[in-house]
Amino acid sequence: MSEKPTPPNPVSEDASLAQNASDETSVPAGSNSAADHNPGPTSTRPTNGLKEPTSAQPVGESTTLSGQPDQRTIPVIPISSNPPHARLESAKLSFREYLDTFVFVVFLVLLLKTFIAEAFVIPTGSMAPTRLGHHLVNICPQCGHEYFVGYSPDSVRRRVEPPEYVVCPNCRHAHFPGWVEGGDKVLVLKTVYDFSRPNPAEHRHDIVVFKFPGWGERAIGDQEFEGPTAPHHNQAFSPYNYIKRLWGFPGERLAIWLGDVYLATDEDKPKLTILRKRPDRMLDMRQLVYDADHEPQALADAISRWEDDSVRPVPGSNRAPEARSAESWQRQLMPAKLGLKAEFYIQAGDRPRCLRYEHRVPKDWTLTAEKDVAETNRSRRRILAEASAAQIRSEPPLPQLITDFTAYNWTNRGSSSWHWVRDLMIDCELEVLRPEGMVALELISGTDCYRAEFDLSTGQCQLRAWREGLPLELIGNTTAPTKISRRGRYHLQFCDFDQRLTLWVNGKLIFGEGVEIPPLRPDQQGPRLADLAPAGIWAQRTEVRVRHLQLWRDIYYTRRDPDDVRLILFAGGREPLEPNDIISLKNVSLTKYSQWAETIFRKLAEEKPHEYRDALPAEQAALHRIRPERWAPYYPRGVITHQISPNGTVAFGAEGSYEDPAFYPERPHGGPRVFGPDEYFVLGDNSTSSQDSRAWGQVPERLLMGKAVVVYFPFRPFGSSRVGLIR
Repeated sequence: MSEKPTPPNPVSEDASLAQNASDETSVPAGSNSAADHNPGPTSTRPTNGLKEPTSAQPVGESTTLSGQPDQRTIPVIPISSNPPHARLESAKLSFREYLDTFVFVVFLVLLLKTFIAEAFVIPTGSMAPTRLGHHLVNICPQCGHEYFVGYSPDSVRRRVEPPEYVVCPNCRHAHFPGWVEGGDKVLVLKTVYDFSRPNPAEHRHDIVVFKFPGWGERAIGDQEFEGPTAPHHNQAFSPYNYIKRLWGFPGERLAIWLGDVYLATDEDKPKLTILRKRPDRMLDMRQLVYDADHEPQALADAISRWEDDSVRPVPGSNRAPEARSAESWQRQLMPAKLGLKAEFYIQAGDRPRCLRYEHRVPKDWTLTAEKDVAETNRSRRRILAEASAAQIRSEPPLPQLITDFTAYNWTNRGSSSWHWVRDLMIDCELEVLRPEGMVALELISGTDCYRAEFDLSTGQCQLRAWREGLPLELIGNTTAPTKISRRGRYHLQFCDFDQRLTLWVNGKLIFGEGVEIPPLRPDQQGPRLADLAPAGIWAQRTEVRVRHLQLWRDIYYTRRDPDDVRLILFAGGREPLEPNDIISLKNVSLTKYSQWAETIFRKLAEEKPHEYRDALPAEQAALHRIRPERWAPYYPRGVITHQISPNGTVAFGAEGSYEDPAFYPERPHGGPRVFGPDEYFVLGDNSTSSQDSRAWGQVPERLLMGKAVVVYFPFRPFGSSRVGLIR
């Protein structure tokens, strides 16, 4: 086999002339063969009897037959080192090399795509706001908060019109929408499940991509016409790729109840064990409730969600408001690019002071009472806001329960989802100016009160809990050292997600993955009056400043989709009230409730002093014991609520109406109560707007394509970017 020739190196014409003048022989006139033009040490054969010139002869002379110099001058022809036929051969070789490289790259890409990894675009918002589909990017002109609203102009199912306006989830300012951006682009690793089957210890809560298993006999309404309809056990392939979070595994049985996902036993009356997320996934899946770094310009000086509870007593309190003093929490508004930043400062004395959050959500509002109108080339857009800024300032909103409001679902009207969310997180920066005394982060969750207390002189942290006002023993170690014992700034995060207390200081877990909270009885489920002020920061005998204060919530999982995407609220058998009036207990005498509960608590404390030792103050404990009748939809069936009778006394009211847990798998025609040997259960993070295993059943193992490991687009170097590894 002949070797592949190497293309000659290009040489300039001047260099060729110089080389010919010193090394090469002259070229006889009329000679044009390749051999005659070949330079090198090998001598050329004389042509037509001419004697070969010697090196002593000047270049350009020839000889006669007698050997005498010929006086005729023969012009010297420069010899190129890259003749035409060589250049042609070089071009052919270069093209061949490029073609080989291209074929190799294509083959490598196909190999990687088929067996190793593949890129996907998320088209819909079933995983929002954790992973986004096609959406609108919006920046609130009042508070500067950036948020996303789902919108896919190229929907294959139906034409989707863009919303005329959007509403900021942080301050509820209504404004015109921003720009359209494509869905997250993720890289899916296909080899993750090739070497070992997915198992709950390592892969629970993974984000997976799979082929749609089909609706089959579980098709609901016209949804059977929106995709493949063959049952998954007869379906070898589906053209639709879905992305969800992996929750259930073969041999398991799951239940969804009151917003959480449980592992259920295979019994007629199953026992429920909550499924907890890893701390890093808590941070990835949390959803913002309020960010004090984005206060609305038109309302910030008149309305504050964070306030000293002595200046603004909590709802239901019998205490009168006090004038702000030098030892109260001070709120300072700092200018920002858009909106205002709120910082909080206190120089606390011997009396503990609490900076308390109240979920005071205004109606959708604009600056003026008139409807804002903007002319466009296509249509006339209007903002149908409910109130103006002046109206909000004159009639501040009442505190209300925190619900699973999701701005991303604005175009789906998912903003009117009213499920109460109990799992919260405080995230802030604490600057210690005087390292002495005490600082504590507090969370309220129905009957429970949780605190992470820091001794600033030693840095020691202690977790404490109360249930219905009485001390609650947590499961695990509740004391640990921290570095918060000197002047400086510290990043604190404290949450009660999944019935577990988790604490971070400067990104480090203080109690490992967390300290477990004992489970609740059915009659202890649901909100209490204390949930109208569900978070706080305590300070005593110290001087601190709090910045970048945020409140987050966990995902609330609805029982099934699409049957239970929204909770319908009624008012004790009477005509339905407005949802905002229900969750805020508008026109309900909260003080009558609290006085009644406080009287009972004090009486019990006198009768059982040992049991009530170290309890919360009676005034505060009473707020954890009241179940207002108006909140009956949030309490399980069989739980009795409290009502205010016509004569003004508190009596027992109607039963709760929240349905029993929903168990999975659901098999309409009977079968095992656990997932089969190759069945997996998946859920979308956007629970109220996700079609997942609650609707069309389990995903067979053969349809799993891989695990999403990284988001590689969109990347915005000068704005918020979602590029990074997926937890």
